[in-house]
Amino acid sequence: MIFSGQLYEHTGYTPESILADPKRSYGGHKIATHLRAIGWDVEVIDFVPHFTVEELKLLWTMRYNKGTKFLGVSSLFQALWAQHMNPFLEWVKEKYPDITIIAGGPIVTTVEEFKADYYIQGWGEYAIVELLNWLHGSGKRPIISKHINLNGEELQVIDALHFYKAYPKEELPTRYQERDFIQPDEFLNAEFSRGCVFKCKFCAAPALGVTKDYTRTAQCWEDELRYNYDNFGVTNYISGDETTNDYTEKLRKYADVTKKLPFKPFITGFARGDIAVAKPEQWEHMIAMGFTSHHYGIESFNEKSAKWVHKGMAKNRLREGLLEMREYFNKNAPIYKTTMSLISGLPYDTWESLNETKDWLFNHWRGQSVYINPLLIQPKGHTSDSMSKLPPLSYNYEELGYIESDVSLEEWFPSHLPRTPENIEAINRMKDVNFRASRPFFWKNDRIGMNFFDLLEWSQRFNNEFIPHQGVSNWYIPYWKTFAKKSFGEISDIVGQPLPEYEPIREFLDNYKEAKLSL
Repeated sequence: MIFSGQLYEHTGYTPESILADPKRSYGGHKIATHLRAIGWDVEVIDFVPHFTVEELKLLWTMRYNKGTKFLGVSSLFQALWAQHMNPFLEWVKEKYPDITIIAGGPIVTTVEEFKADYYIQGWGEYAIVELLNWLHGSGKRPIISKHINLNGEELQVIDALHFYKAYPKEELPTRYQERDFIQPDEFLNAEFSRGCVFKCKFCAAPALGVTKDYTRTAQCWEDELRYNYDNFGVTNYISGDETTNDYTEKLRKYADVTKKLPFKPFITGFARGDIAVAKPEQWEHMIAMGFTSHHYGIESFNEKSAKWVHKGMAKNRLREGLLEMREYFNKNAPIYKTTMSLISGLPYDTWESLNETKDWLFNHWRGQSVYINPLLIQPKGHTSDSMSKLPPLSYNYEELGYIESDVSLEEWFPSHLPRTPENIEAINRMKDVNFRASRPFFWKNDRIGMNFFDLLEWSQRFNNEFIPHQGVSNWYIPYWKTFAKKSFGEISDIVGQPLPEYEPIREFLDNYKEAKLSL
């Protein structure tokens, strides 16, 4: 069994208790698909934070048999739900000591707080086979590295980013089963390629700077689309690619697939806004493919800062191109909702350039989603080994004038907020959610006259002021369509309300849990 889930901490819901994020597991279903193809029987449990510990114990007891060999835990992002999961994992280890617990994620720091026997970082299809063959077959011991987690515990890690690589990979299927209880309006996960052709200086994603065609075959994607439509009625997807529009030919290839289908899929995911502006021929292929709502990591409209990041398109050309693209998609696509993310505090930023960016966004980007965050720097040596993949910035930030701030995270509190118990609790939760896994150092830079905490406040004020003008983020389209049952046209008109009510989501999760416990 593979258990997976996320919490809703990052979304804007502010619950008094744990709320589950209603997104299916990326890695869990991918690993299960791969293992089933070689003879394993693997069930995936999604939305785990919505189960109580006692319900997880009951579920495990119902499924366990003498052939059960391992328990898997999968998490794409920082596993804030580890504290919820660990009592169950500890119970399994006590009652079933022969069961191997394996935790996996894109990098080990996303899953290091789970109580597991082994950890896999990176695309893990081949790594988990090596591990299971060694533990339960005649295979030899895989290459295992050591990592020290936040609590000072030594973990056994298989580094699938460097050993047992599952990329490039032309066949990238995810095959859901009847016991996954997929609903027609859900957004399932799509994967077109692994790796990214770019190497942005702040980015720590795996497999950067790839120079080959890492895309899956057109037939593999067509088979998956048809299977999910025929068996579950699903037509909506979230792309997991770091840059879905990195190659024009890639978009054309999947657009040709869509043209053969008896239905039109909808896809949302990451895209390079500057690439799309530079190559307007991509637009028609995106629309034909169904990829019509995007997250643009613009990072900066300060040309020198953007060039340093490796996104150096001239400011006016980029802005004009974004507006032209918005007009084109609004005219030709069923829905065009975007998220634009920017970074404040880059090496050539000024307060003047930041405020000019703020003014442009208020004047020209209303009705879309945007947020600004201060630059996060993860210094080299912040972990005991090389397990935590670091971006290029981590190795030369001091040369750019970034030094440790005089203020610590514990001391900082926003100057514009009264110190009420509610505000203190909210800020402490924000600190834990945003900074626990990334473990940055909090900087100041006299060359640009900025420090991390001033920018954190400036960014938060902008983000809050823009809420009345926010359209629905491309990432929140699934919540409005799947749970609030809104049409694409209705979603396009929503402004100032990023998220629907949680109750329909709770009902969906209750139904899923009941179905799983009834098997």
